[in-house]
Amino acid sequence: MWFFYALSSALLASFRKVNDKHLSHAVNHLHLAWMTKASSLPLLGIMAIATQQLWPSHALSPAFWTSTLLCALVATPLDTAVYLQSLKHGQLSKTAPLLTLWPVVMVIIGVVVLGQVPSAMAVLAILLIVASVYVLNTSRGHGNVFRNIWTDRGTRFGLIGVGTVAFNTTLGAIGVMNSSPLFFAFWAGLGAVITQLILAQIIAPNQFRHAHMRMLIQNGVIQCFATATYLQAVSIGPIGYVSAVRSLASPLSAVLGARVFREGLGRRKVAALVCIVIGAILLGAAA
Repeated sequence: MWFFYALSSALLASFRKVNDKHLSHAVNHLHLAWMTKASSLPLLGIMAIATQQLWPSHALSPAFWTSTLLCALVATPLDTAVYLQSLKHGQLSKTAPLLTLWPVVMVIIGVVVLGQVPSAMAVLAILLIVASVYVLNTSRGHGNVFRNIWTDRGTRFGLIGVGTVAFNTTLGAIGVMNSSPLFFAFWAGLGAVITQLILAQIIAPNQFRHAHMRMLIQNGVIQCFATATYLQAVSIGPIGYVSAVRSLASPLSAVLGARVFREGLGRRKVAALVCIVIGAILLGAAA
């Protein structure tokens, strides 16, 4: 069942990235961060009430409070800011696939933090994903993948985002395991909105007047269901494998971005994206 939830989250997130890129050129990224998350909270709250997850069903552990506070005050605001900067300054068809490195990091974290040892198939899938990301960011005569990524502002933020999303996801998994998916999603999300709003007003006051409200509402609905299905998957499945299936949003949004923003899809890019999809599926099937 976790595979279904993770795949549903990936499909929803791929559509959201296209909207996010449109919005990133119209609204300051600090304001866009809190506005997008705030637009998802009403529906998350309704879902939490309907499933009796708005309030805790048991005493909350110190691990919950630590992970939730770190998510709300540090990890989520940082991760969202880096993500939106990568969208604004880079090609979606190149920055999005970098996040397929996220499950690779999550498998390692799963081993170290949660004791979830990967299978031989999972290791093979990881190698395929890493090799595909390498191909995607190189060309003939320009084989230094790190230089290619780091010299481009968009992909540089995309690479940093691999670390921030892994940090945020790990904290979220700990919070969910010590509470429930919708309870954590709503209250951690509310805390993140407050933090991001304060930061935005301090650093970029009043720079939110050009937001496309219809697109923001669409993003709020998409993010609500994407978050709820992902956290539900995390609560019942191995975090490394769940992250792998969830990362399918990256190649899907890369294809959508190439079409919508006319970024081009050459044979090398298509081959790399196909291999990334295969690697993510193999990693998910390894469970």
